[in-house]
Amino acid sequence: MSGPRRTHSLLLAGAAAILPFAALNTGAISPGGAAQPAFAPPQSRMLLTRTLHSPLADGREIVPRRTYEIVILPDGDGFRVDGTLVECQVDAPPALAMLAQIERERPDNGLFPMRLDARGMIVGDNTLPSDGAVRQAGAVVSQAFAGAARAEDSRQAGAFVRQVQGQQAITRWPADLFRPAPGRRYSEQAIALPDGGDGKVTVEISTLPGPSRYATVARTVTTELGALRRVTREEWTLADVS
Repeated sequence: MSGPRRTHSLLLAGAAAILPFAALNTGAISPGGAAQPAFAPPQSRMLLTRTLHSPLADGREIVPRRTYEIVILPDGDGFRVDGTLVECQVDAPPALAMLAQIERERPDNGLFPMRLDARGMIVGDNTLPSDGAVRQAGAVVSQAFAGAARAEDSRQAGAFVRQVQGQQAITRWPADLFRPAPGRRYSEQAIALPDGGDGKVTVEISTLPGPSRYATVARTVTTELGALRRVTREEWTLADVS
């Protein structure tokens, strides 16, 4: 694949990978195990970094990395997480430069404050998409495909833009992000394909040693749709503010 066709494919894959609502549509896996002591969060401010590795068809990746300064405060019978975006880096192929810039400028409206229950588990939805980012991404893809010679290109572009503007999907963070359960947990969901075939989505959440005194939470989502297989990885790391 070369020329405009390759650029069009990169745009579709890149937009789906880079936008937070399109990257994943998976809920958290509920941690099990015995009762735990009361949640006692750190009293100091911390840096929370979320890194998303999204593969492209040519084997390369788009890697958005967003860092927030957060603080966890008592709030009623639980806790509140206040946070501010302090840095956003996006590694992407040159053909996706415009979409990467949209991601860098996305303000994460609606992400904070987060609500935690008395156990330190995230309550409710989070990481809602920015309406402005949705409109911009749709406009970029529509413009790129405006002069497409192939009807299939135009059809795919239209379907993607409708999906983006519909805002049907939400990326949820692991419920135990601030109090991760040790080890690994798995979840699998079957998907019925339009051609009568079978597909599935497998989610693995792991708690790993982090670069600081806090653990790293990693989530791997494997999507299998017929012969197509896509693996998306996320990592959340915490560190003290220096």
